[in-house]
Amino acid sequence: GYNHLDNWSRFLSGALAVFVHASPTLMDISPLPQFFACLILAFGAFIFAYTVTKGKLTWLSCIATLPIGLSPYFLENLTFKFDAPYMALAVVFGIIPFLFISNRKAFAVVSFFGTLGTCLTYQSASGVYIVLTIFFAFLFYFEKKWELKKVFSFFATSAISYILALMVFRIFFMVN
Repeated sequence: GYNHLDNWSRFLSGALAVFVHASPTLMDISPLPQFFACLILAFGAFIFAYTVTKGKLTWLSCIATLPIGLSPYFLENLTFKFDAPYMALAVVFGIIPFLFISNRKAFAVVSFFGTLGTCLTYQSASGVYIVLTIFFAFLFYFEKKWELKKVFSFFATSAISYILALMVFRIFFMVN
């Protein structure tokens, strides 16, 4: 079998894989990992819809989140027999901080740990956080909820949390 502990600095993925497969040597238990990935991604889509609608979920808002999991870029991830749930988890780590967008300190802390979680599961998903930061900044600015000063403050908080998490990952967790 494949030893998931020999991974490219994806320590959280490795630990979770050992837990899911009950062994450091992974056996093929498909379609269970793909099922977990779908559940994790559905949870992430729910969080995104909840955040955008400010807690007023509708069927339409839930349907609008379908492209998160049905995009060709993510559907390809579901074909990976071992890594699909950890790739989905990395996407969710990029979404979770936005639940705390109204509290700057909580947002900064959760953004740091969310970005670190993304790096420890699947680094390629780190762009999710960046795209959502831009999305929410524009959303709140054009809804007239935030002035330009608050938008820049939000960008600064996001950037600092993101960069600090990447630095911690690089210094303490990245394997060359």
